[in-house]
Amino acid sequence: MHVLELMRQMADQELAVVAALHDLNLAARFCDRLILLNEGKVIGAGTPAEILTVSTIRAAYEVEAHIYPDPYTGSLAITASKLSHNGGEK
Repeated sequence: MHVLELMRQMADQELAVVAALHDLNLAARFCDRLILLNEGKVIGAGTPAEILTVSTIRAAYEVEAHIYPDPYTGSLAITASKLSHNGGEK
């Protein structure tokens, strides 16, 4: 977490910071812009609010997502649930 906080401080000083994160909640909390990839292909690029949507998360991970404001950080929070074979939630 400390490294991400340092990176956030650098970005706040208008320095370019590039990171590869696999945790969407950390990406939503610390990043100004995201590029969401699936098998090397761009699913979307933009702000966390623009990219971390139910449809983009479904396209990238084949899961349903519940997206809400984190009550502690104010950033987006994502909880995913598996899809069943017929496309509905398990």
